[in-house]
Amino acid sequence: MDNKDKYIDTQKVEHKIQNRKRGEILYYSMSQVADLLNENISNIKYYTNIFDDLLKIEIIDKELRYTNDDIDNLEFLIKLKNRGMTLKEIQEYYSKLPLNDNEVQHLGSNLLSVEELINSIKEEQRIQFDNFKIQLNKDIQDANLLYVKNITSTIIEAQNKSLNKFKQDLFEEIREYLNSEFDKINEINLDLHNQFIDNITKFVSKEIDNKNNELKLNLQNDFNAFFQSCLTNSERLIKEVKSFKKVIENAYYTQYQVEMDNANSGFLNKLLQIFKSK
Repeated sequence: MDNKDKYIDTQKVEHKIQNRKRGEILYYSMSQVADLLNENISNIKYYTNIFDDLLKIEIIDKELRYTNDDIDNLEFLIKLKNRGMTLKEIQEYYSKLPLNDNEVQHLGSNLLSVEELINSIKEEQRIQFDNFKIQLNKDIQDANLLYVKNITSTIIEAQNKSLNKFKQDLFEEIREYLNSEFDKINEINLDLHNQFIDNITKFVSKEIDNKNNELKLNLQNDFNAFFQSCLTNSERLIKEVKSFKKVIENAYYTQYQVEMDNANSGFLNKLLQIFKSK
């Protein structure tokens, strides 16, 4: 269907619906509106709900009450919907129409034609579509950048894991190789150690034997020298003892002579004193 056929030409069709038998009452119920428009009540309820922002039907005693203008507007919107216009197109188109007869008379020839409305809507849709494309391109670029970052991070993470695995395997091989070489070195060192211990033991034993023989000879010589010295010292000591004994004997004899001389001298003095007293 051509977009032009979706819209009602407001210059040919009056905004108020004509040739309707309506009583002179202020408000109509939903069932009465359905009878006037030859629609089911369910359809009237459906259109009233989807066009609620445009119609703004008044609620009295918890029920919807339609005025003549409400019925005209509802019928007009139903015709637009039946021509294949979307709800968004109807809202944009309806927002550019005059709301009552006074506005229609005031605007006159300044009313937008259907073609102008279509072009206006197309232009707005084109602008929205261009903005959508710009935003979509930006979102795609951002998504691609994020995707590249994620891919790069995944690759780097995989490379790091592979590198870590390679390092671990390499370290394990090096460790096993070194352990094997150390085992060989330890075996060689053990043999060298045992050989070294044997050589040291033999050398020490030989040196000890040599030292023992030397010590034995030195001890024997020292003992002989000491024994000879003891003999020499004993003879000299005997001579010294004999000499000392002789000196002691002479000393005792001299002391005895002195004591005897002193005793004799005292006795003579006493005799002299006796003779002198007589």
